Amino acid sequence: MIKASGLILKACILVLLVSITVTAQDAVNETPLPEPEKAEQPQSPAPNADPATELLIKGKYDECLKLYDELLVKEPANIKAQSGKAEVLFIRGDYKGAETLLDAIMKTDPNNLKARLLRCKLYMETGKYAETEKEAEVFTKLTEQDIQKLTSADDLITLAEGLWMFATRNGDLNTFHFVNNFVLPSVEELDKANPRLYTFWGTCYLDKDDIPEAINCFQSALKINPEYPQAILGMAYCQFMESPETTKAILEKLLAINPNYPEALELLALANLAEEQPDEALKSIDKALAINPNSISFNATKASIYYLNNDIKEFDKACAEIIKINPKPALFYYILGNNCASMFRMLYLDAQPFYKKAVELDPQLWAGYIALGLNGLKCGPEAEEEAIKLLEEAHNRDPFHPTVKNTLKLLDAIKAEFVEIKTEHFTIKLNKSEAEMLAPYMTELLEKAYKKFTDLYKFKPEPPLLCEVFPSMNDFSVRMTGLPGVDFALGVCFAKTFLVYSPEVQEKLRKRFHWGTVTVHEFKHIITLQLSKFRVPRWFTEGCSVWSEKLINPNWARTLETPIYQAYESGKLQHMESFTQKKGFDLLHTYLLSSIVIEYIYNKYGMDKIIAMLKGFGERKKQDVVFQECLGKSLSDFDKEFFQYFENDWIKRIKIRKQPRLKEEKTLNERLAKNTGDEEALSALARIALVKESLLEAQELADKALAINPKNTEALITMGDIFYHQSKRRYSTAIEYYNKALASGADDFGTHFKLGISYMKSDQAEKAIKEFNEAKRCFPSYIKYEDNPYYYLATIYENAGEAAKMAKELEDYVKIAYEDFATQMKVTDIYWKENKFDELIKVLENTVYLDPKDIALHARLGLAYWEKKDYAKALREYQVAIFLIKQLEENYSVNQKCSVFYAHMAEIYFESGDKEKAGTYVALALRKDQDNERAANLQKKLKE
Repeated sequence: MIKASGLILKACILVLLVSITVTAQDAVNETPLPEPEKAEQPQSPAPNADPATELLIKGKYDECLKLYDELLVKEPANIKAQSGKAEVLFIRGDYKGAETLLDAIMKTDPNNLKARLLRCKLYMETGKYAETEKEAEVFTKLTEQDIQKLTSADDLITLAEGLWMFATRNGDLNTFHFVNNFVLPSVEELDKANPRLYTFWGTCYLDKDDIPEAINCFQSALKINPEYPQAILGMAYCQFMESPETTKAILEKLLAINPNYPEALELLALANLAEEQPDEALKSIDKALAINPNSISFNATKASIYYLNNDIKEFDKACAEIIKINPKPALFYYILGNNCASMFRMLYLDAQPFYKKAVELDPQLWAGYIALGLNGLKCGPEAEEEAIKLLEEAHNRDPFHPTVKNTLKLLDAIKAEFVEIKTEHFTIKLNKSEAEMLAPYMTELLEKAYKKFTDLYKFKPEPPLLCEVFPSMNDFSVRMTGLPGVDFALGVCFAKTFLVYSPEVQEKLRKRFHWGTVTVHEFKHIITLQLSKFRVPRWFTEGCSVWSEKLINPNWARTLETPIYQAYESGKLQHMESFTQKKGFDLLHTYLLSSIVIEYIYNKYGMDKIIAMLKGFGERKKQDVVFQECLGKSLSDFDKEFFQYFENDWIKRIKIRKQPRLKEEKTLNERLAKNTGDEEALSALARIALVKESLLEAQELADKALAINPKNTEALITMGDIFYHQSKRRYSTAIEYYNKALASGADDFGTHFKLGISYMKSDQAEKAIKEFNEAKRCFPSYIKYEDNPYYYLATIYENAGEAAKMAKELEDYVKIAYEDFATQMKVTDIYWKENKFDELIKVLENTVYLDPKDIALHARLGLAYWEKKDYAKALREYQVAIFLIKQLEENYSVNQKCSVFYAHMAEIYFESGDKEKAGTYVALALRKDQDNERAANLQKKLKE
């Protein structure tokens, strides 16, 4: 907790931390908070004259209490010592002792703002919410004369904190404005070098979900005092959802200053929990509880660890015990909800009852209403109506809260600008601007996926199921996090709702993506999440979703070989006992390697075992127990079995050069210093020098290795690469060295591939063909755009006029390069000319998920369906083509094209026996182009 913010601000910070991943610099920011001026850095931090405060900052609470007690023996009426002691007692959880002291202060000094603020926090902590509001209201009743008496910056900051607490409890916009537009700027005029000011200002921005400005404030505080604990903790909070690892690094610095900072220990526990380290999380929170065993927040965090680690017995015990501290522990349940709904857990359905309990216990916990509303939007369409009402109420009380404001604005836009399309099992929301184009494919794909996955998993997800498709990156981001600018994912899944980008976003991302696989992937999460009651480990559900992509279409399989193989060879591929315990984003392990694991389980043990494992997770069983019960092996034993398969079968299918290990350079040089004839060290250092682009050094080292052993394969490959990569490429010399390398035992993709290119550049086509085919054998899924064996073979055959062979290479390529739009369209050119309509359909049915705005694509697909007598799909393609043409600026050429498609539709209706519709579309065709002969001829036929 950032001490200056108070208990409710901490609650607001916590809801921020569990609902937001990252905030973009261009996020909507209409908060009334003025941007604070950048604090000037003093020559050195001002020393703190108060020894008790120094002890407090370092976490020496017992010594601090002793100091205050000694002072009070001498001066029993010393209010500063009384309030200081009360603060330490509050930190240590001695709420009765703190309350006694505060009551005494109030009797002698009713205008003591520090004591009054501390009493507000004390009442909140013990569930005396009415007393909290009554106490906080006093801050609003100070007269102008009372405020003018507050001459110190610290007094004014205390006033600001009290007013902020009142505004937070009552949703009082005017008070928020007063704090931000008058009190805090007044403090800045008095003391620009006060770190407490900027730290509190940072908590205000956090309260408004404005992380970038919060960071600016905390940085301003740290410029004044680099070791100011509350500001360091604020920075750690800002980093938490983006990177628990970074958070832990910041906390390490903070705990070096104060190893007994309980709020830092709590955040460390949450960071460990996010990284699937419950034992470490318990150690951290137990340290915090040793300082304050009565903290509602700390107890809630510990209960969260129990709940999320499926230790329900201890969780129930924690819930029972908390009542003894606070009979209405709203914050306890609020934090439980936050930790369930976090991006690391996604237990949205579990979170809702906790949030509801929180606001029932404390009807003034407005942060709870916001969380309940935002989380409700992730719990399925049936929860949206109530969620919107909650958010509208929150917006009425604070219209400047960006997350709430953005979310409501987006929901209004969806209502106005989107259409709902219902299928048997889905509601799909599409922007009106592209609904007619996307709907045919989205509905067909989702129903196909539903049938495939419900049959495979023997499970039907609880309806209603909602898919929302966004052509705007910011709208997608707001729907996901409440703030614009978050672009780390192409899709996201909630409880019964999943979001995906539309293909329109490709232009903004400047990269192509296959929106069919994204849609399938996200829907698949619905199956695994619901079947496991949302307790499936992330690696397992992501592995299932990646595997599922190729279950819908075998050609949609991801090419995993390069990243997996390189990680394996470099020693970066983790075993299952490590990566299965983590929840964070890790493309290599959580997605790619996990999909291989899932497919292995399917092939080795069968689908029933995958289903049983998901059900086991749903019963709150730990991973090792699930593996033991379902597969008859511990996780460790399964890992050994899997990696034996992985190394003996999967890895050995790929023949790629091992990457040189740069970290070994020092050791290799030491070896060489001891033995200048160390052939292995020379060749290895030559490879390292080549990677570092030191060609002369690489050549010198390789020459020395070859002088010792002319058949040193690694040195020969290095020499070949040197001449291959030189600015004036010497392909003949490269060919010489590559052939020597092959003769000495080399048999890898890189050597064959570069030798093939060298032969091709040297006009030795037959030899190039041989090497490119060898390269394909070594690594068949290498598909770098226009730089792969298939591409070069197709180029050679095209230049030689061997069209059939060229087509074969391109066909083989597009079967694995499902995201290469240009090459797929080139293949369709071949099929189009040769009237191969079955093949044409197969390719274009994939290509439409890359660029559905390509009119020629739909025209060809329409004709192919027509030729195959699939009239319904042919009409669909022409309808989409017409929709796209109408988006263009109208001119004669556009009208002609539109007329052609209308005429085709008329002919299809005529051919299928529907003369009435044929007549309708003939009329449309002639309206666009009266000279359309096909339309005119068909019109005559219809009249006859």
